[in-house]
Amino acid sequence: MCGIIGIVGPGGPEERRNKITDCLSLLEERGPDHQGVWIEGNVGLGHTRLSIIDLDPRSNQPFLVEDLIALTYNGEIYNFQALKRELERLGHSFSTTSDTEVLAKGYLEWGASVVNRLDGMFAFALFDRRENSLLLGRDPFGQKPLYVYQENKELVFSSDIRVIRHLKGPELTIDLFALDYYLTELSTPQPHSIWKQIKQVAPASYRKISLNNFHWSEQTYWTLPTQATIHDERTALEIVEEKLARAIKKRTIADVPIGCFLSGGVDSGLVVSLLAEQTDTPVKTFTVGMSGYEMDESALARIVAERHQTDHAELTVRPDIREITEQMISYCGEPFADSSLIPSYFVCKEIAKHVRVALSGDGGDEMFGGYKDYLKAFRADQFLRTHGSGRFADIRVLLDKVASRVHKRENLGSLQEYTRQSGAQRMFRHMGLTPADRENLWRPELRRGEHSTAEDFLEQKWSQHPSAWLSDRLMRASLGTRLVNDYLVKVDRTSMANSLEVRSPFLDRELAETAFQISPLLKFQGNQSKYLLKRIAQRKFDKNIFQRPKQGFGIPLNHWLRNELKSFTEDILLDRNAWIYGYFRYEAVESLWKWHLHSEGRTDSLWSLLCLELWARNLGRPH
Repeated sequence: MCGIIGIVGPGGPEERRNKITDCLSLLEERGPDHQGVWIEGNVGLGHTRLSIIDLDPRSNQPFLVEDLIALTYNGEIYNFQALKRELERLGHSFSTTSDTEVLAKGYLEWGASVVNRLDGMFAFALFDRRENSLLLGRDPFGQKPLYVYQENKELVFSSDIRVIRHLKGPELTIDLFALDYYLTELSTPQPHSIWKQIKQVAPASYRKISLNNFHWSEQTYWTLPTQATIHDERTALEIVEEKLARAIKKRTIADVPIGCFLSGGVDSGLVVSLLAEQTDTPVKTFTVGMSGYEMDESALARIVAERHQTDHAELTVRPDIREITEQMISYCGEPFADSSLIPSYFVCKEIAKHVRVALSGDGGDEMFGGYKDYLKAFRADQFLRTHGSGRFADIRVLLDKVASRVHKRENLGSLQEYTRQSGAQRMFRHMGLTPADRENLWRPELRRGEHSTAEDFLEQKWSQHPSAWLSDRLMRASLGTRLVNDYLVKVDRTSMANSLEVRSPFLDRELAETAFQISPLLKFQGNQSKYLLKRIAQRKFDKNIFQRPKQGFGIPLNHWLRNELKSFTEDILLDRNAWIYGYFRYEAVESLWKWHLHSEGRTDSLWSLLCLELWARNLGRPH
């Protein structure tokens, strides 16, 4: 992994070099092994390197090819060796063994369409001297960030939004729509950011910018298949295991030590199991617990470790909650309030002491139906197929309500209600503030503005993924919301803060294409979430896997806000001079705090407000 930066526009070469050099310190954790700057005319590129493949200085960046192009690149291209062989047959020669040179020469051969040939996680900027153009590309799922600021004939881009804020701070203003989304989903909505003037290159897309007139075009280069073509369980199991094993093998290419996260869950267990079958040396596995808290998956992880005789380490951390909260909120660069950021940081910190690359199980839930709301959507699908949506369904629901009172069980009414909800309602994760709480929170003069809301964004994402199945539609739409905005941000920031590269086999193009060709009837067979992965796990490491409850990767947040962080939180949120009161009503926040002190149900809301205020204070109270 690495950090990238680029500045294009007015000013002299030395001024541009000094700005880039100054900003590289913000990217140091992303690339502690080397820093480089390249300047030509009005274009400047910078790079910080975390050396993973071809550790020789010859692969340092920015990388130049034949005096034609300059490249600054962050990520890994897992199929670079196959692409290299193809390019050699076409007459290209290579001076390194890196994927960086393959990307650069692939562009010389295929132009911008090289992006669709890349199998990996990446964000890059490539300057083409022949066209005086810039190509910005991002991987299919958005695992690697790429922020862009463009105003008139000035362009700034980086892996880290803090770089752009450092350079353009006085010109930036808060995007009220992004702030509303943050209050709802605890993160900001890509391709937007918390700043109106900064956007992200969208996942699975690239931007080409002519530096003659600063006009740009954006193109999507990859989409998921839209039809379910796999309906046989045996076929599905065989192809999923084959594709997952291949995805894991791709991600073992490195010139540094590799390990695996190992929780008690299905996804990381399968990654370890399939990797162990591919190697004769013990796989390095790591399980991390937090001292004094009920976040200990070591017993379940040990089942996998013992089954496959891994080189297993059980690590325990003693967190300084307040210090790491402030540190990570600052490092994220944007407001971020998914509290699992904290344990994720400590896991990465401990593993980074032993290896430079770690394989994880991220993406398994999104591809194969691991979350409760996915299963709820599937059960609603079954309701519609059994009872329909007309008067017969109403009568059936009424009769079932009567029966459920006798037998004390959930009735069909909740499923019928789900089928009548809007797309936005189905996509809400109920993690942040409710619509009513947000309506009460905003200052009236801002709430009456014309900015979009979280509901608008979620409804838009829902509408982009038509499907005959509610469950399939929800899973597809989630890739552009919770996955890219929350979960992948968490993984990227916590790993990069510790100079650790995390690779996610489930976020593999071929595997994803397969996953979304599988019928929901197989994914949720027997009303089981992640049915297919559990079937494979039965054979690999745990015959009782279907009896395991799903475990979240959380922290005792409610306990912390009532104890260790109580006075700290109260002092910040009830300070009438706090930055947040430029946008929100003091009385509404005070009411949430009092509710929290005397009952349950407001923890995540208060945490999101606390993280927001800490973020603003770290920036010196932004506009």
